Order: sequence, then C-alpha cells, then structure tokens
Amino acid sequence: MTKNDHVCSCCGRPLGGGGPIAIDPVTGIASFASYPSSIRLTGTQTKLLEVLLRDTPRAVSYDCIIDAVYSDHVDGGPEDVMGNIKVHVCNLRRMIREAGWPVRITTYYGRSYALAVTEMAATPQRQMVSA
Repeated sequence: MTKNDHVCSCCGRPLGGGGPIAIDPVTGIASFASYPSSIRLTGTQTKLLEVLLRDTPRAVSYDCIIDAVYSDHVDGGPEDVMGNIKVHVCNLRRMIREAGWPVRITTYYGRSYALAVTEMAATPQRQMVSA
C-alpha cells in the first residue's frame, strides 16, 4: 500500500493532499515522509489526524472534528466531547514531538485546530512512539 492509497475513513477523500504523513488504516501506524520514526495511533487518534490532514494547512472547526471522530457513535461520543478531543490533540502533539516530526498542531481557541508541516529537519534515529 502506498501513501496515495490512504483515504479518510469518514469521507473517503485522499489524506493530506499527497502530503508527507501517511496512515495505515489497518494498523493505525502513521509515518512521516522519509523519517524512520512512526507513531502508533488509537482509533480515535487516527480519525482525528485524518480530519486534520484532509484540510492541511487549513484550520478544521471543532464541529467538523467532532463529527468526523464521533459520527459512528450511536450515543454521539463521550459526555465531554471537547474535553476528550483536547486530550487526544495533546497526546498527538506529544507523540509527534517525541517522533521528531516537523509537524505542528495549532489551536485557534474556541474555534478550530490546524495541522502544518513546519520544516523538514534532519532525520532522527528509528523509533516507535505508542499511545
């Protein structure tokens, strides 16, 4: 499977417009371009990263994120949906930082999140970061 074979599980569109992040939807492992480090994602983290990648570098509203992440939940997701999303964003930021990827998730308080590649840095040593 190539990076171009990865599609959003919510809308079926290609992820990231051909960007450097690829997610294997079967294993939940995300990789970044030629970087040897990869990230093991939970199901919720995969959906969250997919929706951010889909519109990179544009910001994605909280409502779109909630719909993408929890649309398949009969009960609409956890009671504190935004609190839950904030925890997952925090964990994604930590895992991205630990993997050494030049990626930033920006918060537009009260409105949205945006994912952007900041710069292509030197390739770090191989590692696996898990949730």
